[in-house]
Amino acid sequence: MVKFDREKILNLVNDRLKGKIMLPEIQRRFVWKPRQVVSLIDSLKNDFPIGAFLFWRTEDEVETRSFDDEKETLTKKYTEINYLLDGQQRLTSITHALSGEKIKILFSLLDQRLILEKSSNKKDNSLVY
Repeated sequence: MVKFDREKILNLVNDRLKGKIMLPEIQRRFVWKPRQVVSLIDSLKNDFPIGAFLFWRTEDEVETRSFDDEKETLTKKYTEINYLLDGQQRLTSITHALSGEKIKILFSLLDQRLILEKSSNKKDNSLVY
């Protein structure tokens, strides 16, 4: 049985923020809608499987795309870089949700569900970050 490991997910997020995980240029842009991000975070909260991440490590020069859709080219060999081949939408979603910069997810103390922050619910005391 595969067991979900929160610590490994946090390590992936930290590695992505430190530049240890890059996207090959062939990867599509981030396209998930906020509702999909909430569903993913809800799956994590409930210990549901979210799929695997697939990485590629090479010493070859690789044209990359940043997680913010800018093209980059690595001009020297990096052996510490993992190129994310599968899981970019999920890893970007988790990173956005944890940082709170691009998406803010609130937890309802009343019914214990996750919801998106909206201007209409900002003053609701039953919702917490």
